[in-house]
Amino acid sequence: MKKKIVAYLLCMAMGVSLLPMPVTQAADYGAAVYEEPTTEEEQDSYVQVKGLEAFADCGNGTNTPDEIVDGDKSTYWHSALEGEMQPEKQEAYTEMNKYNNIILKLAQASTVKKLIYVSNGETSNGTISKCNLYIKQKNEEEFKQAGNEPYILKFTQDRAEIDFETAFENVTEIKIEVLNTNGNPSNTFISGKELSVFDEENTEAVEVTANAECSSQQGNGIKNLVDGKEETVYHSTWGNNQGTLEKGEKFEGKEITKITRPETTTIPSELIKNNKIYILLPKEENVARLVYTSRQEEKDGNNDGVSNGRITGVNIYVSKEEKSTYSEVENWTKASEETVRWADSKEDQVFDFKTEQEGVRWICLEVKHSAGSETDKFINAAEIAVEVKKTKLQKALEELQNLLNDENYTSILYNAHNYEKDSWNTFSKAYQNAQAILKKENLSEQDIPDITTVKTNLITAKDNLIGIVEKPTLNLAEPEVGKNFPKAKFEDIEGTDFSKIMDIKTVWKNSDSEDVTNETVQAYKDYTAEITLKIKDEAKKIFKSADVDLKIGGVSKSITGTLDDKQKTLKLKYSFSQGENDHKNAENDLVEIKNQISTISEKDENGHYKYAPKQWESFLEAKQTVENINSANTDTNTIKAAVNNLKNAKDELDQHKFTFVEKKDADCTKEEDGKEAYYKCSCKKEYYYYDEETNKLSEIADFDHWGIIEYDQNHVYDDNELDYQWAYTTDDSATIDKDAAINWIIIAPDTEWTSAIAQKVTAVRCITIVKCKNCSKTKEKEKLITKKAVEIHQPTCTAKGSYIYEVTLGDYSKDENGKNKTTGIEIPITMIAHKLDTIKAVAATCEKDGNVEYYTCKTCGKYFSDKDGKKEITENSWVVKATDHQIVEEVKKQPTKKVEGQLVRHCKNCDYVKETLALPKKEITIYVGAKAKEVPKVASTYNTSDYKISYAKAKNAKTYGKYFNLKNANKTGNLKVTIKANSKKLSQVKLSTVPLKVTVAGKEYKTNVKVKIKKPQLAKNAITKEKIELGGVKGTRYRFKFNIKGATKIKMRIKETKSFDSTFDRYMSSPKSNIKDYYLNVRESDMKKYGKADKFTFEITAYYGKNVSEKFTKRI
Repeated sequence: MKKKIVAYLLCMAMGVSLLPMPVTQAADYGAAVYEEPTTEEEQDSYVQVKGLEAFADCGNGTNTPDEIVDGDKSTYWHSALEGEMQPEKQEAYTEMNKYNNIILKLAQASTVKKLIYVSNGETSNGTISKCNLYIKQKNEEEFKQAGNEPYILKFTQDRAEIDFETAFENVTEIKIEVLNTNGNPSNTFISGKELSVFDEENTEAVEVTANAECSSQQGNGIKNLVDGKEETVYHSTWGNNQGTLEKGEKFEGKEITKITRPETTTIPSELIKNNKIYILLPKEENVARLVYTSRQEEKDGNNDGVSNGRITGVNIYVSKEEKSTYSEVENWTKASEETVRWADSKEDQVFDFKTEQEGVRWICLEVKHSAGSETDKFINAAEIAVEVKKTKLQKALEELQNLLNDENYTSILYNAHNYEKDSWNTFSKAYQNAQAILKKENLSEQDIPDITTVKTNLITAKDNLIGIVEKPTLNLAEPEVGKNFPKAKFEDIEGTDFSKIMDIKTVWKNSDSEDVTNETVQAYKDYTAEITLKIKDEAKKIFKSADVDLKIGGVSKSITGTLDDKQKTLKLKYSFSQGENDHKNAENDLVEIKNQISTISEKDENGHYKYAPKQWESFLEAKQTVENINSANTDTNTIKAAVNNLKNAKDELDQHKFTFVEKKDADCTKEEDGKEAYYKCSCKKEYYYYDEETNKLSEIADFDHWGIIEYDQNHVYDDNELDYQWAYTTDDSATIDKDAAINWIIIAPDTEWTSAIAQKVTAVRCITIVKCKNCSKTKEKEKLITKKAVEIHQPTCTAKGSYIYEVTLGDYSKDENGKNKTTGIEIPITMIAHKLDTIKAVAATCEKDGNVEYYTCKTCGKYFSDKDGKKEITENSWVVKATDHQIVEEVKKQPTKKVEGQLVRHCKNCDYVKETLALPKKEITIYVGAKAKEVPKVASTYNTSDYKISYAKAKNAKTYGKYFNLKNANKTGNLKVTIKANSKKLSQVKLSTVPLKVTVAGKEYKTNVKVKIKKPQLAKNAITKEKIELGGVKGTRYRFKFNIKGATKIKMRIKETKSFDSTFDRYMSSPKSNIKDYYLNVRESDMKKYGKADKFTFEITAYYGKNVSEKFTKRI
């Protein structure tokens, strides 16, 4: 038994280690793990050193280092949780990061629960030790990681399993990202014998294929990893000159054509500061062992963080220096050649010094690695014990004490009833002697022989004890027909193996007391088991009584047998009965019922059912059960139950016999309904019919309404004699869906569309109608829809058009070639209306034919007497011949001074005007030009020969002839007669009123012609103005520029005032202006006084001798 002496820790805030220790890299993880000795001699070779003290160079998180050496595992110390004194680490790991993937493709989507990897050996080159796993599931493009952490492979010999917490379903691919591999060198190759994928049952490997990202060694291809043969090996390409490429391998569809090996990346990682624990021994000791106990589960069940800080890697140093503090120690000796690896476990972790370290005063634990949710961050410890080798006296006393404490000895002492009295008394006395020697004081190595004798006597007394067998428990299986007879066995009882202390024998006999042990069990025979228990001589035990617990088929029975041979032999019997007589009676009943039912059948000679299906099925089931019984190996109760069940089924069958009622056809000619065939049950409550779909009888729930064959549903329709119902729609939503909610308009036999309607039609539907051969009733057969006419003939005003639609009938209507027939409809399109022009009735005139009212079509050119274009007539049938004119003369308008008169020669019967003669105005004004040229025409021109113009008789008639000439005056046929002055100068012409006589149609009319001169024609700039200022007086200057030819003088005036008349008469009377002298200055005050809006109205009159022109005016 191992004992420990716990050290005391004192935590001191030391930021820098005083030990000359190198930083341990990740390679330290390959160091050997120091384990606890396993042999009993080694376990008992140590004793714990007491009175230790402990220190730490990091801060305290929980309690102080004293807790480590207080001898109580329930208390603990924990490093600082935060701050500068918290242990510091340098991250470190080496992992593959390129050409390190293996992809497994499953033959079909499967459930995956476990992977088993078989290596070439755990330490072999390329053996996978750490990896990430990724899963791709059905219908997914990407892999997803299985688990949150990499998988660390734990090997049993050469095998490692990865068992997922929950199974993944529908997996199609698995990707293995290899992070670390073993070997020398490690993390360089990838290898393996076999890689298997198992489903959720973990019983059968899933079929897979494999591809590796790196190249394979020739002959060791990746296929070997999943071929199900452990004798074949996969290995990535070797690293020496023997490395050759396995050709033909692919990864993700691309062929691997060159050697590629996994590549790695390395980052250092370990605790490097504030990571040391120091132990001060009370005196010099020859140290042999160090025992570390991590923080244990707390009593209140709060286990949070128990693993955080658990030491998993440590370097151990010792020093012999007699110093009071660890910081004073200068020389340290490393006791561990490599970093010691301890398990992440609550169990004690041990380090055995290879050789005893003599004269040790100080021990240092340099923690390199710790466990927890965040590794290498904290340090915790419940106990650290230092042990030394034991003395011979210590070993002898400890061995004796261990015997006294051994439960095998103490239980004997306190359970005297389990042993024969004399043997127990001897043991008790030997035990007391051992206790007595341990109580002696001042024992030395000279007492070792006495200690050994007492120990030997105690062991001998124990070995000579005679035990008591209280009540054996046996198991006896029930005999099974056709099998060997079972043998009684001892019931397994914790702590007792009866087979080691006694023998058991079982003999089976039949009812005739014959030994049948070696035969097989016969059905329905009675047997007796004779069981003999005999305690072995070396067992040193006797039976307490003849009682035995016998478990038959799991049911315990207490049986009392007989004792013999000084209570070392116990015999008992157990009878097994199978009721033979009762079984024979049941067999007779079975034969009888079989004979009774042999003639019962389901149907009669006509094939009609004879019984209700429920009862028949029950009968058949009961019958089948009876027929399946082999009485030789069927138990009695089963036979009886089957016979009784069949009898009851037969009775039920007799109470549900059928009467078949033939089918009655419906008669549509008489309008009589029919009824389907059915079965009437003798119970008078049930009716059934034969269901053609299920091929079995079905009960009729509502007999009165079931199976009625309505005469209206029993018509015989002839698909060869079809009628058709056509309809059309103008609905814009019309489709080929024949059942769509569309407004259909029936196409009657006399239906005729207009062009407008035809253009709006979106679909035409044809419903095929079939007729009953018996009663001529019709029904709809099929609905067919077409959206386009197959032919279109546009109407004219002389002929109708048509739209022709066709549909293809269903498979029920075929032509002689086996093709589906078509049917169609031609819908007439109303003739378009004549585009008639109405020729109004015109009465015949004197000179022009007339006509009655008639109509002519612009399109076809035909003639009609009615406005509807229905009564056609021939050309010119509408003509009414003309009458001749009867001309009369009539003065329609008398002449005045301002307006001419009219003499009209017209037909008295019509509006025809033969000619219109102008009657001259009573006064005519004409103007002569500046040179006295032609006087304009006297009157309008009317093409007539009845005009004649001359001077009227007057006193001054001669004077007119002197100055004027009547050109063409006596010429008839044209009124375009002019008066021409006889002089070129108007000043030499005397202008006055000239009296003329105009003879029109033989009648004279007088008119006075006033001869005048027009106002002077001046340019736009003849009068201009400008603002002036003279002597400080503002005003306006008007300038005049004109030349009035033929005039002898002019007279200028301002209409608004006469103030300037004298000025004008004096200076500006010449018909031709002088640019220098012809101006007028007007003061601003006079402009405002006389003018309107600063403007004057100038008036200029020209004089031609005595002849005076009309006034020219301009406002400026």
